[in-house]
Amino acid sequence: MSDETTELPAAVRSDRDLAPERARVCPACGAFNVTEREICRLCAADLLSGHPLPWPHPDPDPEVAAEHLGERPHPRRWLFAAAAVLVVIGALLLGMVIAELGPFADGPSVPDADFSAEVYASDASDLALSDIATMTTRPPEDGRTFVAARMVDDAPETAWRSDELQEQLVSDDPLEIIDLFLVQPAWVEEIRIRNGDQFDLQAYEEEGRPRQVRITFDGGKSYLLNLLDEGRGQQSIELPEPHLTTMVRLEVVDVFPGSQSDGVAISDLELRGWEATAEDAHLAEERADAVPATAPRVRNG
Repeated sequence: MSDETTELPAAVRSDRDLAPERARVCPACGAFNVTEREICRLCAADLLSGHPLPWPHPDPDPEVAAEHLGERPHPRRWLFAAAAVLVVIGALLLGMVIAELGPFADGPSVPDADFSAEVYASDASDLALSDIATMTTRPPEDGRTFVAARMVDDAPETAWRSDELQEQLVSDDPLEIIDLFLVQPAWVEEIRIRNGDQFDLQAYEEEGRPRQVRITFDGGKSYLLNLLDEGRGQQSIELPEPHLTTMVRLEVVDVFPGSQSDGVAISDLELRGWEATAEDAHLAEERADAVPATAPRVRNG
């Protein structure tokens, strides 16, 4: 063996090498001990009586015992507790997934709608509206009324005006909402708008005009439209593809401010496209039942 493995600590070596005349003999095992010891170094018996000493009983509280020893409780116990908690959480999450509850609930199923250019071969035309609703409307003034119907009467000299716009809690929250209800379900392809109050140039400048509008169809599809502020005249926005719907919601999210008013105005608004066939009209109703254009919008992230 090497010296490193056979060398003993100095204190133990000095006890074992004592001469008999300078040692205290253990009455139990006969081992030599220094005279100052009271407990045998070999068998731990009392050097006076030779009887073994009683061992202390363990502390019933392991945390208290660990504190007395200056140690923390055994980490395995914490691992077992943490594992048990994770198992319970995993079981709950699995149950929610199976039951489709909470964040794992599937959204409503919206039937697909594919536009057929062969079926709708004619040119797009104006779509008739059964009703129009706005969040607010300005009271009459100077002999003019500003009800929502003024927005769809095909008369540029009339206009709908909103009341003061509500405060936005989030940057893209709507300042004003306009709902257009179609007489018949239809494929909407184009939106035409006369922005602002086009009664005259003074009315146009005094009243605010929509700058950015979010348009939403049944089924949840929406677009953000950027409008122009180029004075009196009609603007046209053609959608990337026709959308089958029973209604259209427009949300004003940004405005060109007016010089005298905190509201907005629209002189004319038209939807263009094709009235749906009987088969497509039934499909449109199914899509509206699943996710109507008026459904609360789900934010991303």
